[in-house]
Amino acid sequence: YGLDGRLPAGALVLGANGLLLAGAIFFYFGSLAYYGQRLPWVRQLLLGLATLGALAWFFWVWPDYRLRVAMFTTALASAVLVHAHLLWRRGRGFAAGFTLAVLLVQGLVLLARAMGTFWVDGAVTPRFAATPLQTLYLATFSFSLTLVCIGVLLMASEQLRSRFEQLATRDTLTGVL
Repeated sequence: YGLDGRLPAGALVLGANGLLLAGAIFFYFGSLAYYGQRLPWVRQLLLGLATLGALAWFFWVWPDYRLRVAMFTTALASAVLVHAHLLWRRGRGFAAGFTLAVLLVQGLVLLARAMGTFWVDGAVTPRFAATPLQTLYLATFSFSLTLVCIGVLLMASEQLRSRFEQLATRDTLTGVL
């Protein structure tokens, strides 16, 4: 937001949205690594490149703010909801459940933003229009990022506590109580 007017609009659209999507994907990769899962680099790279290509198309070739919002928030929601699915399958304990709940709310707000753009926005709506749906989207996204970070810290804390309990009750060499 601070660079609006200082950098070309296309660079802001591709750069900021690319960073948001990359952050969601890398966060998902962190959870995959946490659970010892394989990282799907190719699939996520293709999702990112296809999303950036569509953003560029709907910015320069066929300018339509609504299609950019719908396409980008759907792509971001898919990254968030795939992450939530991982926590649903693999997560245990309060921290994973808390993080899952935050990701689900975030994903639902992203999908609501994607669908709502066709009723709220116009094809040439400015990027920083203060519509109620845009305000809800930005506020939810900001708060959910903070809450997800807290959830991840709680997950790491639970894992560390579990490891300390194991070290306190079992001999590391033999595994005997």
